[in-house]
Amino acid sequence: MYKNKWIEKNPVTRPGIKLEAIRKIVMHYTANPEMTAHEHYEWLNQERKRYASAHFFVDRNETLCVVPTDEVAYHANDRARFVNGELYRGTKALLPDANYLSLSIEMCVDRNIEIASEIEMRALELAVFLCAKHQLEATDIIRHFDISGKFCPAPWVNNPERFEQFRSKAVQKLKQIRQEKN
Repeated sequence: MYKNKWIEKNPVTRPGIKLEAIRKIVMHYTANPEMTAHEHYEWLNQERKRYASAHFFVDRNETLCVVPTDEVAYHANDRARFVNGELYRGTKALLPDANYLSLSIEMCVDRNIEIASEIEMRALELAVFLCAKHQLEATDIIRHFDISGKFCPAPWVNNPERFEQFRSKAVQKLKQIRQEKN
């Protein structure tokens, strides 16, 4: 399903801090046209100025886990986001800091900043796998937008029905997995 290819520990992309819990799976898109999962791995492995990372990167050909799933990735801190002069509270289950309480999946995009259907399906399989593994429901799959108000993943913010279809498929797949276990 995915390959572990962890970036080196460093203060800004992989601090090595253990997650406090896994309450949500946060979906993102890279917004970097035509960059692969491996190219994102290489970029994060060299980044030393900007606090940014994710647990997983999904492209058409592979899914890489670049930060271990028991560690913090800097993908969705909601501490300092303000909307209309008020602190945006986003997804309350992830307060005070989503980075310590969730796993992140970054979907790579094509040259038009769109998420290809193959990538969306690979991301769906991964999200469902993570939900089953961590006793989460499909409703625990959320967008970065739902935490901080950031326009991410833009195709799903522009078209919320597309995200709801993704979650509906996740409901069916989780139901099937759980029935097979019983």
